[in-house]
Amino acid sequence: MRYAIAILATVVALLVRLALNPILGDYVPYILLFPAVAFSAWYCGLGPSVLSVVLGLLGTDYWFISPIHSFSILDKAQLVSIVAFVCVSAIIIIMAEANRRATEELQKSHDELDSRVKERTAELDLVQDSLRKLTGHLLQLRDNEQRRLARELHDSVGQLLVAANINLSFVEAEAQKLTPKAANAIADAIILLQQTITGVRSASYFLHPPLLDDVGLNSALCAYAEGFADRTNIRVDLTFSPDLGRLARDLEITIFRVVQEALANIHRHSGSRTADVSIVRSPETVRVEIRDHGRGIPHNELSSIEVGRAPGIGIGGMRERVREVGGTLAIESNGNGTRVIVQFPVPSDESRQLAS
Repeated sequence: MRYAIAILATVVALLVRLALNPILGDYVPYILLFPAVAFSAWYCGLGPSVLSVVLGLLGTDYWFISPIHSFSILDKAQLVSIVAFVCVSAIIIIMAEANRRATEELQKSHDELDSRVKERTAELDLVQDSLRKLTGHLLQLRDNEQRRLARELHDSVGQLLVAANINLSFVEAEAQKLTPKAANAIADAIILLQQTITGVRSASYFLHPPLLDDVGLNSALCAYAEGFADRTNIRVDLTFSPDLGRLARDLEITIFRVVQEALANIHRHSGSRTADVSIVRSPETVRVEIRDHGRGIPHNELSSIEVGRAPGIGIGGMRERVREVGGTLAIESNGNGTRVIVQFPVPSDESRQLAS
């Protein structure tokens, strides 16, 4: 193909020169061959460009140099013009070949660099995938450990404290037999013990609410929102889809932790006195939305969050939790508040049950 193109370019140049022959005569017979030689050298390579020079010489000598229709050379002027054409053509070919080789080397280097970038990108993707899996595994381990600690606090420490409180109540009933100082000490001890029981129960619920395993997400979030409002004076309005029902265990834990972290961020950063939480279920998805009415997130921080460079570990942990169960997380914010929107796919078997 390269040789055919070079021949075609040379023939076109000869035909154009032939058409102009009544005007030019035997003046500058080689002038129109230089573009053909340059084209062949630039796009077709060394061999086709040399062939173009040879065909150009033969065609010009045959058609345009006296005596016409012969290949004889009668004088030195014709010989000089042939040598000049060959020399100029050689320079053009050498420059084009050097440029072509430089371009090939550059393309080869570019291809190698592109290949290395792809390899590094693939390695980085593997590392990121491994990190995501590790993060998900660590989150699962943390949930399991929190569940165990919550059970230990509630079933062991909590029960012991309740038993101790009952025993002290018996002692308090016999307070008239004690000295006033001892009676006051017993009363103070009972108050401290009751506060400790309350603290242990709160810590146990914060680590892992037992209602989440026993009766589901609705009751667990209602109880948590009530305790959150008592601790922070932030009113939480909860809205549940009537047909929410029970979800997969991992999905319920993820939704609870996302709401928990979002409410904690509202308390720490927003300045809002209210928060709205809605959970809506459709046959294909579960949509969770947490909204506040505070100062919002600064634009530069919001941009960092959107590209996955969230400050702190709270939002990053939320994003990893959501990703682990196949969901998506989006955060919208302006001067009137912030909205966290999370969507989870519903497994096909649960979708069929909901549709029926």
